[in-house]
Amino acid sequence: DRRALPDGTRLRALGALERALLRLPDRVWLDTHAHAQALERELGLDPSRVAVIPAGAPAVFRRLASPYDARLPSPRRPLRVLYFGQYIPLHGVDVVLAAAGLLRDERHIVFEMVGRGQELAAALRLAERLGLGNVRFVSRWLPADALARDHIAAADVCLGVFGSEPKAARVVPFKVYTALASGRAVVTADTPAVAELLRPGVEALVVPAEDPRALAN
Repeated sequence: DRRALPDGTRLRALGALERALLRLPDRVWLDTHAHAQALERELGLDPSRVAVIPAGAPAVFRRLASPYDARLPSPRRPLRVLYFGQYIPLHGVDVVLAAAGLLRDERHIVFEMVGRGQELAAALRLAERLGLGNVRFVSRWLPADALARDHIAAADVCLGVFGSEPKAARVVPFKVYTALASGRAVVTADTPAVAELLRPGVEALVVPAEDPRALAN
């Protein structure tokens, strides 16, 4: 999902290693049924040895979350939309920035991008090319308490993932659990994994993957 290796010998060797490792435990714990079914299909994982246990968020996010400020957004108090993460391909950061581009004239909506990682440089170039004055980058990795206190607490909406990589459909991202634990609204891609654990329109809002216009809407 990180596109770190081209198809070839090293990738096949890693697949063989994973198949061998998954034969060793008496029980394999995975976070969603979609993830378990994918490993059963692709790596020969024995379904009888699988237990599905949802992940979650550390208590620090619930503890440091501030009460949500439900005032309507305006140019004086804009709607704050937050991305945080490691800029890996499945996050679909290009989709987020394209959606920000569609909203560039909406002065009551601003985006904050917190974190650093694989596709940060490409994201900065795309934001510059699109002229995104409504996007602020905080290009550093933060400990959980600083992320919760300084960024999530000020956000109205937290973003999940929007890429179409296979793993994006199999897992509920850590960032989604974190935002929910912090009491914030979440928008993320509509995937089988998300549908297992969250009710669209109730616990989270969902949009098609790779669809900037749906995200902007």
